[in-house]
Amino acid sequence: MGKRHGGYDITGVEDIIKVEDGYLIAGTTDYRDVGYFDGWLLKVDKDGNKIWEKKFGGREKDEIDVVLETEDGYLLGGEIGVHDPNIPYFYSYSWIIKCKDYPPPEIDIVRPKKNHLYVFDREIMPFFTTIAIGDLTIEVTSDNPELIKKVEFYLTGFFVGYDWEPRGTAYSHPYKWKLDVFVIPVPFRPIEVRCVAHYGNSGAVATDGMYLYVMNLI
Repeated sequence: MGKRHGGYDITGVEDIIKVEDGYLIAGTTDYRDVGYFDGWLLKVDKDGNKIWEKKFGGREKDEIDVVLETEDGYLLGGEIGVHDPNIPYFYSYSWIIKCKDYPPPEIDIVRPKKNHLYVFDREIMPFFTTIAIGDLTIEVTSDNPELIKKVEFYLTGFFVGYDWEPRGTAYSHPYKWKLDVFVIPVPFRPIEVRCVAHYGNSGAVATDGMYLYVMNLI
């Protein structure tokens, strides 16, 4: 039996345990769901098929090293990274997470549409890539908004840098934020909008992201 799980970048396995209906796999993933590295927990059935997958952490380097089964879920241990703008290096703390056995909510960026042109927050027409001139409202929906506490919006790119703190936060569904920052487009260097939904009480996150070109000279 051979199964592939994880993303297109680095996904590392640190611990595997057997549970009644399959296996739990704990580790770290680097396909930029939230930050540089994210804690990763995957549940598969006895044939290795994915039942659910959860991510944990923030915009720093986070990892899960060990997983234990408890009476009402799972206990995870690892490290959580901390970014302090006053300190020129990263540091981390030990991290203990209580995780329950249920599939996470999913989120989707529904606006802007991929490969469309927007001018001053109005959809104009299909285009060869996604371009926004002026302000643009980002809209996110979820298949299970009852589980979500908030959705944060981050930018990453050549002109805007790497956001350690969210540019905006939305608390009600559908989740909206207006991208109204000063941006000069750079050829072949789109910016990334990363949306991060927080749910539960253990630092679990669901994410979606997209690349687009923005020109906003406010």
